[in-house]
Amino acid sequence: MVTFGIALKPITGSMFFNAEEVVKKIDAKKRRVLSMIGAYTRTTARQSIKPAKIANRKEIRRAKKLGQQTPEPEYIPSRPGEPPRTRRPDQPIKKILFGYDADGGDGEGSLVVGFGLAFGSQTGTPLRLEKGGSIRIRKTGRIVRTAARPTLAPALAKEQAKVTTLFSGEL
Repeated sequence: MVTFGIALKPITGSMFFNAEEVVKKIDAKKRRVLSMIGAYTRTTARQSIKPAKIANRKEIRRAKKLGQQTPEPEYIPSRPGEPPRTRRPDQPIKKILFGYDADGGDGEGSLVVGFGLAFGSQTGTPLRLEKGGSIRIRKTGRIVRTAARPTLAPALAKEQAKVTTLFSGEL
């Protein structure tokens, strides 16, 4: 029986489906199905993260055209409830990984989809983006609050119906 849920934890190399530990713990058929479910969810989550819009785009174009110094772009953040936006497509926020967690809640392990270690797992940034929260900035002591901008939960919900019908008889 496969259950669906969100567990925000950093994905490490020992959790990948071709890792020796994972190959020993689960059979090939279940590994293939779980890997496909993780890939579908990861793809949907990555596609939901769009490039940030630039508020002063016209000023930048005008300055370039006239040969003047171009102003710094002013990025428009996503609204609360929308997935976060990225300023560059190669930013770590798009590095969403999936793997097998042998210590899953039900005793038989579970599929985990989340952000890789490269994207702020030590500071809790992925969790604050997914569920909202606050952080104290070390240099200034200021507290910054972030509203929830879920990425993984909507991706899982979107793919859950497809996955259930595709793999109902395989697990």
